[in-house]
Amino acid sequence: MYKAECLISSHEKCLDKKIGIEHYEYIKKLSETLPTIEDINKQNDYINNLLQSFRDDNDQFHKDFLKQNEIIRRYDEVLNEKANKQRLLEFQVEMKKSNDFHINET
Repeated sequence: MYKAECLISSHEKCLDKKIGIEHYEYIKKLSETLPTIEDINKQNDYINNLLQSFRDDNDQFHKDFLKQNEIIRRYDEVLNEKANKQRLLEFQVEMKKSNDFHINET
């Protein structure tokens, strides 16, 4: 512990020669307001967890989006097929009427 105190005292003397004691005290107060490495690591973990949660939600949204696109595509195919069948039935009815008309004329 004594060695650390001597080191701090040495740095204080060195800083006093370069910046003056009033600036040193100001910088010391500013440095005391900085977060600790532990606080920074906690904040980093918290943000990383939030980002991972967002990524997971985004991935799930993308999967759901692709699934819904496939459902809509298939629904469109079914509707198109039904419309084609309906048009074919209508065409058959028109042909039958036309043939009945031609048969009755002769």
